Amino acid sequence: MKKQLKLTYILGTFLAMTLPLRAEPELSLTIEQAYELCIEHSLELRTGRLEILAERRRIALGWWESFPSLSVQLSDSRLVRYNAPDNKTVSLSSALTVPVYNGGRTRLQQKLDTLSADLQTVLLSATGEELKNTCFVNFHELHLLSLKCDALAQTAALAENQHAITKKEFELGTSREIDVVETRLYLEEIRQALYSAETEKLSREFALRKLLDLDGDVSIRPVSFLDSDYTGLPLADKGTRLNACAQEKNTTIRQNRYLVEQARLQNRLLAARWLPNVQLQASARLNGEKFPLQYPDYGLRAVVEFPGELLPVSFSFGISTSPEREYGRSLTTSVQTPVSLRPLVDKHLAGTRLSLALETSRELEREIRYSLEEAVLAHERQRRSQELLRDRITIQEKKAAILLKQAELGQITRLDYLEGENELLASRLEHLSGVFELVRLERNIALLAGLEPAELVNFGREE
Repeated sequence: MKKQLKLTYILGTFLAMTLPLRAEPELSLTIEQAYELCIEHSLELRTGRLEILAERRRIALGWWESFPSLSVQLSDSRLVRYNAPDNKTVSLSSALTVPVYNGGRTRLQQKLDTLSADLQTVLLSATGEELKNTCFVNFHELHLLSLKCDALAQTAALAENQHAITKKEFELGTSREIDVVETRLYLEEIRQALYSAETEKLSREFALRKLLDLDGDVSIRPVSFLDSDYTGLPLADKGTRLNACAQEKNTTIRQNRYLVEQARLQNRLLAARWLPNVQLQASARLNGEKFPLQYPDYGLRAVVEFPGELLPVSFSFGISTSPEREYGRSLTTSVQTPVSLRPLVDKHLAGTRLSLALETSRELEREIRYSLEEAVLAHERQRRSQELLRDRITIQEKKAAILLKQAELGQITRLDYLEGENELLASRLEHLSGVFELVRLERNIALLAGLEPAELVNFGREE
C-alpha cells in the first residue's frame, strides 16, 4: 500500500512539473471582429484621421479671412537737432481694412481645400480597404488551413490504422513485407504533409495576430461560415447592377472624380487671377507732443489691385482731413514689369491637365467595368469548377469504399486502398483551395463594386 501511494505521489509530481501551468488562451474571432481589431490598431489610419480632422478645422476657420481687419499703432518719436529746438511727436493711429471683392478667389480656394480634405478621406478609406483585404486573406487562409489540417489528420489516422493491419497480416503470413514498408512510407508522407500544413497555419496565424495586435500566446480560432459545402454567391446575372454600384461607390473612381473636380477648380482659380482685389481702408490718428493728444487726422482710401503675374497694376484713391487745419486727396497708380513669363502658358497647362483628368476618369470607369465583368465571369466558372469537383469527390468516395472491401477480402493490397484514399484526399484539398478562391473572387468583386462583404451577400441573395 505504501509503495502504491509513493508511486502515485511521484506520478502526480511528474505530471505537475511537465504539464503547462495554464492552457494557451484561445480567441474565437469572426471576420467582422477581425476587421474591427485591425482598423482599431492601425497607426496609419489613426494618424490619417487626426490629420484630416485638423485640416477640416483649419478650413472651417477660413471664414475669418472675409471679415474686416483692425490694426492699432502707437508711436513715440523724438528728434534732437543741433542748434535748434528738439521735436517730440506722439501718435496713436488705427486703421480698418474692409475686403470688398477679390474675384471669388477666397471662395474657390476654400472649395479647393475642402475638396482636398475629401480626397484625403477617400484615400484613407482606400488604405482601410487594403488593410481589411489583408486581414481577409489571412483570416480565411487560416480557417481553410485548419480544415486542411483536419482532413490530413483524419487521413493520417486512417493510414496508421491500415499500416497496423498490414503489420498484423504480415505476422500472420497473409501480407508481404514490402506492403508493410509501403504503407509505412505512405503514412510518413501524410504526416509530412500534415506537418507542412500545420507550419503554414502557424505562419498565417502569426501574421494575423500581428495585424490585429494580439498577444503572442493567444491562439486564434476563426469562426466562419465557410466550409467544404460552400458553393459561392449567385452573381452571374448581377453584372449590370454591380457595374452601377461600382460607378457610384468604387473607391478608385471616386478618387479620380475628386481629382477631376480639383483640376477644374484650379483652372477656375487660375482664370480668376485677372479679376481685381477691391478693399476699403478707413484710418484715424491722434497726434501731439504729449498726452492727451490734441490733433486728430482722418482718412478714407479705396484700393483696386489687378494681381495678374504678367502685369500687376494697382490704383488707390484716398481723402484725408485734419479738422480746422487741412484736408486733401491722393491718387496713386503703380505698374510692375513681369517677373516671369510662365503665366503665358499656365492657363494652357491647366486646361490640358483638366482634359487629361477627364479622359483618365472615363478610361478608368471603362477599365473598372471590364475588370468587374471579368471577375464575375471568373467567379461563375469557379463555381462550376467546384461543382464538377464535388461530383468527382462523390465518385472517389464510392471508389474508396469499394477498395476498402476489396482490401479486406484480400483482392488488393492495403496500399492500393491507400492510394485510392490519397486521390480522395487530393481532391478534397483541391476543393478546399477552390473554396478559398471563391471567397477571394467575391472579395475582389465587392472591392470593385464598392460594396462591403455583407452587402455583397445580400446582393447575391436578391432575386
